[in-house]
Amino acid sequence: MPWLEPLLRRRYAVVAALLAVSITARLLSDGLPGDWHYFREAARVLTSSEALGFYPDHFATKVGPLPLLLVAPLALLPEVPGTIAVLTLSAACLLVCLRVLEGAARAAGLPGDRRATTLVGGALAVVAWQELSITYVHPEDVLIAVLGCLALRAVLEGRPWTTAVLVGLAAGGKPWAVGLLPLALCAAAGRRRWVALGLAGAVTAAPWLPFLVAAPETLHAIAASTNTVFTDTPLGQLGYGGELFPAFARPVQYAVVVLVGVLLALRGQWRLLPLGCVAARLATDPQSLGYYWATFAVAALAADLLSRRSLPRWTVLVVLVTLELDGVVNDDTLGAVLQAAPLVVLVASVLLPRPRWSAGADLRVRGLQHRRVRPFQA
Repeated sequence: MPWLEPLLRRRYAVVAALLAVSITARLLSDGLPGDWHYFREAARVLTSSEALGFYPDHFATKVGPLPLLLVAPLALLPEVPGTIAVLTLSAACLLVCLRVLEGAARAAGLPGDRRATTLVGGALAVVAWQELSITYVHPEDVLIAVLGCLALRAVLEGRPWTTAVLVGLAAGGKPWAVGLLPLALCAAAGRRRWVALGLAGAVTAAPWLPFLVAAPETLHAIAASTNTVFTDTPLGQLGYGGELFPAFARPVQYAVVVLVGVLLALRGQWRLLPLGCVAARLATDPQSLGYYWATFAVAALAADLLSRRSLPRWTVLVVLVTLELDGVVNDDTLGAVLQAAPLVVLVASVLLPRPRWSAGADLRVRGLQHRRVRPFQA
């Protein structure tokens, strides 16, 4: 097909064009989008003299200090240019994720043409990514997606300390991302993997320490939640609706995302670990907002690009099946099932008898094998 080769060569330009169309259409139809004004005010407070008392005074904020400090320069801009700048940068981060993941696959010497997976998977991921970066504008989830992709590449290259720092920064940015911490077990062997995990935990805690020391009630503010429970979530279907938010919800969510990550690490399926982390977040979250699926789509694309298969099967399932169905269903029970289904499918696929090749075997091609490091397995 002579028309396909030019598209493959210009795959990043194609995805960038789709993102540009999304930004333009959103601004023209609805004006300034998203929740950027919340981040703008939070970043301003966090860079003021009242910074260390921020979380007790703003207990609804579940975003770590790092993402807020990173966007603080944009918060100094007037509202219109600041909003356009942050959504443009957030949208462009999808291209960063694609570049990092495709480069990792190429460095590993995986067979097949990764360009087609990048083109098709990237175009599909735009459907979900625009919800996060353009409609809702949540820079902290964007940061987690980028850090997760960089961490996967660090695992592939056998760099345990880099992996630990990257997943620690992600987990420190938003609590549910603690599910990425087990990735620190996968880039080294022996005792070094446990040292890497300890480093990841230290990096996670470090940004919070000044706040916890200055205002000990910060810990309670982080653990507490005032979220409304949506009836189309698994939690809502268990009888918790509206303002009836159970105290156990957040601790259970954090425990589940970590347990899923540990399971995938133990099974040697580390390329699926970000996918499992976000799937666990979806299944245990009290709300069902569209931007949640964006990090899931990127994690699916990572699983596709770092596998032997040339077709983005995980990305297709996430975007064309789960996300699109979730957008059109009107039944609360079915909506809750769609929130939980990705986690069930993923865990079942990992626990069922494994095929002859696996993610661990896939990626011991050049990077891990060359450095005498193998993915962590029980």
